Amino acid sequence: MSPRGLHPGDVLTRSGEPVATVRDYRGQTGRTGIRPPETMGSSASSQHRYRVLLATDGSLASEWAHRWVARVRWAEQPTVDVLTVADSTVLQPAWLPATLDHQLVELTGVLREEAEAEAASIAETTATRLRREGLTVTATSTYGLPAVRLLEHIAESTPALVALGHRGQSDVDAMLLGSVTHEVARYSPSPALVARAPTDDGSQLPRRVLVVVDPLTRAQPAVAWLRRHGWLAGAEVILMGMLGPSPGLLPGPQSLARTISSQCRDHATSVIERAASELQVVASEVTSVVRAGHPLDACASVAASSRADLVVLCRPAHDPGRYPLAEKLTRYIDTSVLLVPADRSAPNRPGGGPNHPFG
Repeated sequence: MSPRGLHPGDVLTRSGEPVATVRDYRGQTGRTGIRPPETMGSSASSQHRYRVLLATDGSLASEWAHRWVARVRWAEQPTVDVLTVADSTVLQPAWLPATLDHQLVELTGVLREEAEAEAASIAETTATRLRREGLTVTATSTYGLPAVRLLEHIAESTPALVALGHRGQSDVDAMLLGSVTHEVARYSPSPALVARAPTDDGSQLPRRVLVVVDPLTRAQPAVAWLRRHGWLAGAEVILMGMLGPSPGLLPGPQSLARTISSQCRDHATSVIERAASELQVVASEVTSVVRAGHPLDACASVAASSRADLVVLCRPAHDPGRYPLAEKLTRYIDTSVLLVPADRSAPNRPGGGPNHPFG
């Protein structure tokens, strides 16, 4: 039976120092017990463990998100919350004759039960596999509009990361402007990893990280997130400065256009090189590159040539719709993309701030 007067979660102290904690321990005895002093440190850290939301629908793309979560080099192992949403839209026909109303109600009830059962099975199967890989995992399923339910869950649980595949079960869904992945990546207040297929060698991820630094958003929040969670340890980092279209493409004196272009490139190169020097202490290798031209083309080109397995950039927190590069990257390049919302207290302005090499 439980120690008299103690309850799970109570901390026992001696001379003001914690020596043990009561836990709801249902091991071989099946009774509440006291955690030994030597495990006190791990108990305390687990209470403050950050959380990762893994959204899955059982698709191949969801499997890629699963592999990323399992293979990332975490600074501190997170708790992974697996969530599957049974999509309600398939049970809501747009045109319904009144004569079929009562029949449809009965049919949709049965179909909903089947969809919810399948969603629960998918979530638990994914969670079981992650547990076998040594992660602490919870499994949850729900019913409704997937994007809405996922964003509600994110708002309530405030995970450190949301991981999901670049598309769902249907190829048609990926072609729609309002697909689940892109809605979540666009509006999530937490960083979102849109996963593509990682390498099959089982190595830790990421191995090569391309960090995009452009005039509109500042890369510092993204780099801070990567460092805090251990993703840069031992990785190769490529810092890419985005200049945008060349001024020479605009009407006006070509000499002035060349002067502006040269000054912009020199400034961007200086900023990127100073930023690279800061990352030498955590990354295995840091290189820098500055590109002009269409942002999407430049990102795709550098990602391919550097064989990056992750592209990272900030997106505006106030108005995500004003930054189409983030959405285009998640749609059109074959590399996993991590979108980190910029600090809401910092204005999104060209040029960034003068006191930090990332803007």
